[in-house]
This record gives sequence, C-alpha cells and structure tokens, in this order.
Amino acid sequence: MKNQSRTIVLAAAQTGGHLLPAVETARVIREMGFATVMVTSGQAIEKEILKNSGMEVRTLHVQKINRMGVSGLVKGALSIPGALLASATMLREIRPAAVAGFGGFTSGPLVLAAQMMLIPTAVFEANSVPGITNRILARSARRVFVTFPSAGSRMGRKDFEVTGNPVRREILIHQRPEPAGPASRILVVGGSQGSRFLNQNVPKVAALLKDRIDGLVLRHQCGIGNSNAVAAEYRAAGVEAQATDYIHDMAEAMSWADFIICRSGAGTVGEVTAVGIPALFVPFALASDDHQAHNAMDLVRAGASLMKRESEFDPASVAAELAVIMRDPERLRAMSSAALAAGRRDAAQRIARGIVSMVKA
Repeated sequence: MKNQSRTIVLAAAQTGGHLLPAVETARVIREMGFATVMVTSGQAIEKEILKNSGMEVRTLHVQKINRMGVSGLVKGALSIPGALLASATMLREIRPAAVAGFGGFTSGPLVLAAQMMLIPTAVFEANSVPGITNRILARSARRVFVTFPSAGSRMGRKDFEVTGNPVRREILIHQRPEPAGPASRILVVGGSQGSRFLNQNVPKVAALLKDRIDGLVLRHQCGIGNSNAVAAEYRAAGVEAQATDYIHDMAEAMSWADFIICRSGAGTVGEVTAVGIPALFVPFALASDDHQAHNAMDLVRAGASLMKRESEFDPASVAAELAVIMRDPERLRAMSSAALAAGRRDAAQRIARGIVSMVKA
C-alpha cells in the first residue's frame, strides 16, 4: 500500500505496560507533524489509561490466544482469520503511512495484516524475553526496538535497536528529592490491573512495619474494583494507607514515595529507573517465560533494588528486611543512584524517530 499519508497507527492493548509506551511514543510522533491512531481491544483498563490522552482510539476485537489449555488455543487460532480481515479493513480505511506494534493481543493481527499489505511496520518489545507474537512479527518488521539487549537476540535479528522503555513525560520531569533521612512513605503498584498477590500480602507487611518505621504511610494501586477491600485490610491492621483502583498521577506518587513495592513489568521497571526510586520487585509468578524476573535482574545486580519471588515472599522476613533498609539513608541513596544510572530517558524519542524514518525512507 503506497500513499502519502501522514498518519501512523500504533497497536497496543490489555495492560499499561503495552499502552503507556505507545502513548508516549505517539505524543512524540505528533510533535513531529504526524497524526496518530491507537488501536486497542476496548477493555475497561485501556479506557481508564487512555481517557485523558487526547488520542484518536479505534477498537479491534480479537480473541486472546490462551496458552493455558487446548480449548483456549483452538478458540484463539480459529479467531485469527477474522482478526486479520478486520485489521485489513481498518487499515484500508485509515490508510496509514506506517504501523507499529507495542504488544497486547491486538498488536499481532494488525501488524501482520500491515505486513501483508506492504505497509512499513515496526515492533517494540518491552520485556527481556519476547513473546511468540513479537518473535514472529520481527521477522518481517522493518524496524525492531527493544528495552533489553537480550530480547533482540532472542528475536532473531541482528539489526535491533536498544532504546529503553518509554516513560510518561510527566514522570520524567518530576525530580525526586535525594533521601536525606529514614524512609516512611511506600508506594505499592501491582501494574495497571493491580495484583491480587500484593493486595493480599503488602497489608500484612505493613502491619509488621508500623511499629518499626516512624510515620509509616502507604499509597496502593489495587486495580479496578479492588480498592475498598484493600483499604479495609489496612484499616484492620491499623496502618495509614490510601488505596485506589488506579493512580492517574503516577509522577506525583513516585515523587512522594521513598520506596516502592511493585511488580516488574517492563513499564514499571522503566519508571523506577527514570526517577531513581529504591524498589522491591515481586515478579508475577505466571508471567510467560518468567520475563518479569528477568526484567528485574540487572537492577538487582546493580544494587538498585531487591527482588522476592512470590514463592519466597514471607511477610515477616520482608518486613524485617525493609525495616533495615528504610532506616538507612545511605543505603537508600545508593539504591537511588544505581537505579538512575540504569535508566534511559529518551526511549520515546528514539522509537518515534525510527518509526518516522520508515515513512521518509
């Protein structure tokens, strides 16, 4: 499909880890004089994340391929022809100059349809271990962008570009004060959809910390529909905490916090390094190919963070370890500096320039 379009389509769905890098990249692309269209699957969390973005959003209904069972695989496979047809119809209507996939189950059929229609395509892989969809799409994509070098080699490409993971601009412009004393403010983030494991276990940790940390207070992003139950757990434990479904002003929350307990999706890891906040990562145990643990490894080795797998997360031992760290300003400063040193703050610009270069080539 050859045209003089100034529109670039970005496909992302399902989680903030897919959507937020696409939103930030789209912002830069628009500043370069192009129009953008975001294609999502229409889930509630997507609408929550995008409602203040000002972007044009289209919905592509795609059956998620569930690798956990035969019936899920069959249903997903049978939906592929219909998803490709719907994608091609949408692309013929939009007539984009390029299509970029940022992950989630709308990304696969839309990028594949674009490749079949000879529209230039790009793929962004946020995690250290790429999923099967991106490994397939990367074979024919004109540009491949990755957060971690290990992902590029696993995608079978030698010409991949290590860009880092785009972080929300409002987070980048916030400056966290350097730790000057003991920490008392903990931010808890279970990803954009929340984390049942953190919702159930962090209040237990806080209950054991409250008598060891003066002025302990928490902010906890719980996921849509979960904040009332989590708030009740904190109240029962006698801990001061603000539990919310979704934190829209994450920049302010990260600037406020002395320490973060979080999952280690690529987006969260990128934000931790962008602002230099000491972290305890708790990887999602069922993440495909254990990619969340791999995402956190470099920061753990650098001394920027701790990591506890779900299987080794004992509230008593976690509380004891956090109490030591949070009372040690020198350790907090060292962790903050190590996190900042590992971050890349220009990822959105790098990816946007790469996508636009396909149009101008």
